[in-house]
This record gives sequence, structure tokens and C-alpha cells, in this order.
Amino acid sequence: MGQGRRRDDLRGEADRARPEPDEHRIRQRAHQIWVEEGRPDGRALDHWMRARWELGGEPGPQAELERLEHDFNPGRKTD
Repeated sequence: MGQGRRRDDLRGEADRARPEPDEHRIRQRAHQIWVEEGRPDGRALDHWMRARWELGGEPGPQAELERLEHDFNPGRKTD
């Protein structure tokens, strides 16, 4: 195919290289979500993960929470 790579390969590379949103933008969006939900207590991590997901295409909030719960579950048995 000559010198260049296939266009599909380059598009896939661009998707993978998408920059993560900066912390300030995540914080602003998380605060906005918190206000929109009536300022509930105890939901900071949910709001942070949702904001990060919305701004940067991270794994969905539920998937990330499940991963965190699995990784940090103090009562789980290790293999």
C-alpha cells in the first residue's frame, strides 16, 4: 500500500490517543451534576466518575464503580 498506513488504522489510533480531560474540567462537571441532582451527600465518587466518563470517554460510570468495588472489596477472598 505504499508509504502510508490504511486510513482505518489511523482512525483507530486517533480514537485510542484521545486525551483525558483535565482535572479542572472534571471537577466543574462533577459539581454541576451534584447541583443538578439536588446536592446529595455521599455521591462524590459517582459524580466524579460520571463527569470523567462524559468528558473523556472513560468506561461508563457503572462499569468503573463495579471495577473499583471489586478491586477494593476488603472482604473478598484472594486466589
